[in-house]
Amino acid sequence: TSTHHFAPDFPETEKFLNDIEEFTDEWLKKAPGNLKKGFVTTEVMFIDMILALLSGVTQSIAVSLSVTSVVLFLCTGNLALTIVGVGTICLILATTVATLVRDGWELNVGESVVFSIAVGLSVDFCVHYAWAILLELQKQNTDEMYLFKSADNRTGLKRKIVKVCLKEMGPSVTMGALTTLVAGFVMGLCKTLFFIRFGKFLMVVMTCSWIFTNFFFLPCVVMMPLSWLSFDLVGACTGRGGSRGGLEVFDDDTTYTQRLKL
Repeated sequence: TSTHHFAPDFPETEKFLNDIEEFTDEWLKKAPGNLKKGFVTTEVMFIDMILALLSGVTQSIAVSLSVTSVVLFLCTGNLALTIVGVGTICLILATTVATLVRDGWELNVGESVVFSIAVGLSVDFCVHYAWAILLELQKQNTDEMYLFKSADNRTGLKRKIVKVCLKEMGPSVTMGALTTLVAGFVMGLCKTLFFIRFGKFLMVVMTCSWIFTNFFFLPCVVMMPLSWLSFDLVGACTGRGGSRGGLEVFDDDTTYTQRLKL
């Protein structure tokens, strides 16, 4: 018989159960005969469900990130943009979870479902911007030939591409985030707890997605070497060349050319 009092705190309860298991295993090894088959019972409720939710949420987030990485790579064909995009999604997810936990959320069935779909909502803006950047890069290659001999000129080209991307895709991304924010706010006016929490989740994840996509993903694109941005891994593996849109890039400050392949 244990003198431990029940506590709703999960870490304390988990420690109590682990202590019981260690104590039982130790004494069963010393027990004679059939007593080695003994067992112990507790009246701790929902501990198995909480443990299943912990492992399930972790696995679902890992699977979601893996699928997201594949989708980003299939959409862009660019390894650098895929890595930066996945890093952006991880930041969005971490900030969203930290904000909701700070607000008093605790892991339950509804919360586990919400955290599982957070990755899918976070990838949307990254895909839009990444595809727009690659289209603009291909357009620059097709329309004219550039000759740059300094890193400043290379940075200027990347900034130009990002500015055009923001001009063409920025309003759509912003309005998409705004309409989702409004939908989340309306859901927050409901009396059902699940709708209130899901509406709050939508507002937080859309805010984090818009901020990190505009102020982390796009600056990373400007800072990465242009050869990374234009490198086409699929083309390199299939023998079609490693440059997107026929672009050949050299990052040497003294010899930097971009030319169309005939």
